[in-house]
Amino acid sequence: YISESSEDNDIKEIKIVNSAGELASNFYFNENVITQIIFNLSEEYVNETELGIRITDQKERIVFTVQRIVSKLKRNNYGMFQVECIMPKNVLVPNGYKLTIALHIPNKKILSIKEDLVSFTIEETGTDFHIYNGNDYGCVFVNCEWN
Repeated sequence: YISESSEDNDIKEIKIVNSAGELASNFYFNENVITQIIFNLSEEYVNETELGIRITDQKERIVFTVQRIVSKLKRNNYGMFQVECIMPKNVLVPNGYKLTIALHIPNKKILSIKEDLVSFTIEETGTDFHIYNGNDYGCVFVNCEWN
């Protein structure tokens, strides 16, 4: 996703890339999924605004949400915030996923939100659940310790 908007306080670009930095939409279960985001934000909002990423599955269930306060993020040479969020491998079960990205002041105001504009798929690569392919067995793979 690339925005042509020149508005302040806006998400300008969202990319899903692999570990080599190449645009990708399909990932193996044992690969990290990397979300790259570029946005601008007025200085007045930097200390109270959070960048949030919500992942939903193909049944539109919220799988998880991550957030980061903008003041902890870095700007690029053009004064824009340029962020990379690495979702760990071996967590999301094989399925299709969509991202919602938002700049918001918690419980007060949404400055910019981009819903379902980028998506990716985790492919089955021999997880313990490969024999159940096509069945709904949840959203995340948790490797519990058994005693």
